[in-house]
Amino acid sequence: MKRTCIGITGYMGTGKSTVASILSKITGWFPISLDRLGHEAYLEDGVREKVQAHFGSSVFYQDGSVNRKAIGRIVFHSEMEKKWLENLLWPVIFKKTQKLITKHKQCILDGVILFPSGLVKYCGCVLIVQARWSILQERVQSKGVSEEQLKKMLASQTSFLWQEYKDTPILTVNNEDSYPELVSALALLWQERLQPLFDVEKSTKTRRSTGIE
Repeated sequence: MKRTCIGITGYMGTGKSTVASILSKITGWFPISLDRLGHEAYLEDGVREKVQAHFGSSVFYQDGSVNRKAIGRIVFHSEMEKKWLENLLWPVIFKKTQKLITKHKQCILDGVILFPSGLVKYCGCVLIVQARWSILQERVQSKGVSEEQLKKMLASQTSFLWQEYKDTPILTVNNEDSYPELVSALALLWQERLQPLFDVEKSTKTRRSTGIE
């Protein structure tokens, strides 16, 4: 199996999506948000019906769309319900991701479920995005997440986030500084570590400018 992707994962609030967006612009590789595909999975045939049959009408808005926050509150307090939802959504996310990789070849896979979903098998390298606890708190406060909720979420993510995967290099990215500094750090990381790893020709695949908007 040819691993043509770069995986990005990390705890909630570390800025995985920001890192993925910047790296996509530096490399020209297609960005795939596993979280966004998870949102789209609810629109797939059969998924909505199974959700309604399992959770009931209380997890839907009046217009018939899925209330993911309501589902989140349920699975947050029940490991059994969380596992049920994962078993429903992850195969859909996996299939959608496979299609995008087949189409675009070189992709950036961004998501906390990178390892447990099995999608890491398409990655030639994984970047773990990190930041201090105080920074995580500050970033998630704007999303209405309390300190207690954040602790529980991070604890649940720890159970599968840092899995080892044979022959997959794992690098860390510190996302605590300014945006321009992060851009410069990722440009250097691509040039010195990732580009040689994927054997990509510099003349066609590297964007040397760090003036990403």
